[in-house]
Amino acid sequence: MANDDYTKLQGFMNMNDGWAATKNTDTKGDGFTVTTVTRTHEKVPLSKSTIVLENVDVAKFAEAYLGSYDKDPDASEYKLVEKDDTSAVHYLRYKVPIPFVSDRDMLIKGTASDVPEGTFIFVGSTEHADKPEVKKVVRIKFWLGGLLVQDGSNAKFTVCQYSDAQQKMLNSFDPEDIINDMKNAFKMMKK
Repeated sequence: MANDDYTKLQGFMNMNDGWAATKNTDTKGDGFTVTTVTRTHEKVPLSKSTIVLENVDVAKFAEAYLGSYDKDPDASEYKLVEKDDTSAVHYLRYKVPIPFVSDRDMLIKGTASDVPEGTFIFVGSTEHADKPEVKKVVRIKFWLGGLLVQDGSNAKFTVCQYSDAQQKMLNSFDPEDIINDMKNAFKMMKK
């Protein structure tokens, strides 16, 4: 586990001031409820979502969540670069339909590890010899930290994330993304 990333997540979770509400306020999905707030972090939007997952086992949800990146509806290309018992490396490419703006891609490594409070989920930018940066494609810098805590038959997932696509219009927060992430994870659990 990356202790620095867990400490960073705890810091974000404990920030109480400066957050702005989004349209995700007690937004209900099939098996979950999401509330998301945002603020600026290092000149990009930082989102903090509190998600109540109904009738979910933390271990099964963590595995499904980290394995659902191939379901990203915005990605034009996806590849599972590497997977072992504790982590997976995912490559995603995004076509940008804006004239004179380069496509974006993302190479991320996801892990889940036990911490005293529950399960720490971390997904962050990484490097891999099989997926070097591509000319004329901008690599997104991505950071996501989440804490999954079992609460009876339900689970609470507090997740903070930000990304830097190095273009102001592309750095905006889309409330639908977290909803889609939850839907995709639930689909993976039903497989």
